[in-house]
Amino acid sequence: MSLILIMKLLKGTLILLALSIFILGSVGYTEAAELVFYGVDSKIENSTLKTSLTITIDEQINKLFFYVTPIPEIRKFSITSGDVSCKSADTRGGISCDISNLNESGGTISLDLDSRLKLGEGKADITSSYEIPFNARSVYSSLRLPPRAVLSEDPPQNSISPRNGEVKTDGKHIIVFWTKGNITAGDVLTFSASYSLLEQRESPINTLLLVPIVVILTAFVWLVIRHKRTTKTIGQTAAVSVLSKDEKTLFDILKAHDNKVNQKILVRESNFSKAKVSRLIKELRDRGVIEIEAISGRENRILLKLGQTSNKKEGGGSAETNKQETDTSSSTQNTNGKV
Repeated sequence: MSLILIMKLLKGTLILLALSIFILGSVGYTEAAELVFYGVDSKIENSTLKTSLTITIDEQINKLFFYVTPIPEIRKFSITSGDVSCKSADTRGGISCDISNLNESGGTISLDLDSRLKLGEGKADITSSYEIPFNARSVYSSLRLPPRAVLSEDPPQNSISPRNGEVKTDGKHIIVFWTKGNITAGDVLTFSASYSLLEQRESPINTLLLVPIVVILTAFVWLVIRHKRTTKTIGQTAAVSVLSKDEKTLFDILKAHDNKVNQKILVRESNFSKAKVSRLIKELRDRGVIEIEAISGRENRILLKLGQTSNKKEGGGSAETNKQETDTSSSTQNTNGKV
């Protein structure tokens, strides 16, 4: 009786052993196979998690099966030796790779994966998981955040998991690195990060550069205005300084009448003759000190224009200027005739 029981137990053990060998062979598992390296490089671009997966094997295998989440779309795959064909195996993120003609020393399989993300406004949480198909000596993972993204918690380690990750920056992006060694086949490694996007704003460097530019432009404009005022003042002072005593008399009368006065008033208030006033007016006009404005057939208004050059062109002038000269000369001649 005991012999029969032993035989049945032995038979059952052999059946289980055969079944185990069959199952392991169907998934390409080799007990001695080991992953030398399992690397994950991920970056977030336009609501897509782009992942480059690198798996280095030191043994010959014919099949590789593992899970990745978020569920990826395989964009590209390659192997350093032999041939490989990878495809999505199910709707849960399974990836199956058939390998052939692999060297005895193994090789490296590379896959480029795209996973769609649901990112809302403000804070975002990214979580990715990777099943390790064989024992692995070393696992490496990195996650590069979008531009203007900052880890949402303080200190930054509170925003990542596992918290032993290393946070660095390349000047434009924040990058989180994780490393782990001696992973057992079938382990699932999960990495996550929580971040927020800063509002678009001017770079402090641009602001610092803008301040001195504004100061320089303001100073330049102020110097130009001051130069014009100084030049005008100098011109007026110079014009007054070279006036004769009689010309200065007319100048003072013009200033007293808000820089404009009729010619007959100049005659009356200066006690000069009409001829003398006409001669002084012509000389002052030629030097750009005054302007003559005709207001009637025989009456002129005199305007004080210190520091300005005469508008009379060489070789002649405008019809109005010639008329003014004629009127002034005529007035002078008439006055001389009376005298």
